[in-house]
Amino acid sequence: MTNGQFSHMTFFEKWAAVEVADFGHTPPGMSPLDVPGGLYAVFVHHGPASEFRHTYQNIFGT
Repeated sequence: MTNGQFSHMTFFEKWAAVEVADFGHTPPGMSPLDVPGGLYAVFVHHGPASEFRHTYQNIFGT
């Protein structure tokens, strides 16, 4: 990020995640993720996955 401004060139990661009590059992096809403290943007999607495009358009269009 340059000068604290977000643009289409800014590197970022996106994850779909759920909080768990421990990493004792990670289901096949999933990976544990330990998120360190910091400043994050969090977006909550309500509804079926097939309608996620509306949430995505809101995130990047607003």
